[in-house]
Amino acid sequence: MIAATLVASLAAAPAAAQDGAIWRDDKGRQMVVGFAGGGSPPPAPKIWTAPDMADLFNRLCVAGNGAAEVAKSEAIAAGLTDKSYDMPVGSNQPAWPLIIAQGQGAVLAQADKFLSNPLRQCNVTFYLPQQPDVVAVEQALTALLARPADNDGQRLKKNGKPNKYFSPEWQFPAASDNSTPAFVATFSPVASGYTGIQFSFLAQKDKAK
Repeated sequence: MIAATLVASLAAAPAAAQDGAIWRDDKGRQMVVGFAGGGSPPPAPKIWTAPDMADLFNRLCVAGNGAAEVAKSEAIAAGLTDKSYDMPVGSNQPAWPLIIAQGQGAVLAQADKFLSNPLRQCNVTFYLPQQPDVVAVEQALTALLARPADNDGQRLKKNGKPNKYFSPEWQFPAASDNSTPAFVATFSPVASGYTGIQFSFLAQKDKAK
């Protein structure tokens, strides 16, 4: 299961983050990072319905297996503004391409590797006037993906009580030709001091290695 959400802020303040982009570290925790070239604040909150959020997440991330070129082109087609940034990481290494796109209340953040996470991630963060109904969000993703969360059996503890750390996850197996790794789709509330929710499509480690 993806670890409980935690923001690891490397910036002086959340407002210094890259246009509202929120990433995931190697343990699945939310991560806000600020650096030169990405200093504008998140977009103003906007009302999004659960089905519309799920649909945009699917369009930008799930349908294209989180690929950078698909995420970027679909984001632009959906009306988001491209704010992508090549993050310098050292004199002996090429910069890391970060795909960032910002729209009304929504921010795409995609990378094939980023800081502690060496695996592909594609995230869509929605900044909202109030916290969404997580049940409605789960129902929207369940309907869109045509199946319940694969970890549904972990919703309750062995004693029958609700597992307060439960977070629904949908598993996507690796391609038979190994062209794409296994992925997990999940969502969680924004934990950086803002109101909203983040959907993430995260590549998983090859357990055979």
